[in-house]
Amino acid sequence: MPNQPLILAFSSATYSQTEGNSGVTIATITVTRSGDTSGTSSVEFRTGNNSYVPCNVINGATAQNCDFVISSGIL
Repeated sequence: MPNQPLILAFSSATYSQTEGNSGVTIATITVTRSGDTSGTSSVEFRTGNNSYVPCNVINGATAQNCDFVISSGIL
């Protein structure tokens, strides 16, 4: 029986998080590995957007300088 291909899947195609008025709200994103998991694998991730908005502007969109911390890494 041939090996199943390795599959890496995010728990959702999109994510949203309700923000509070103070403190930290954590978003949990799950990556599942299935199929032939006998070898190694990795997933690169990055948060960000390509806009800068002053934090006193309310436009319904998130801004990396006001609403979330820019992060990247490898799982």
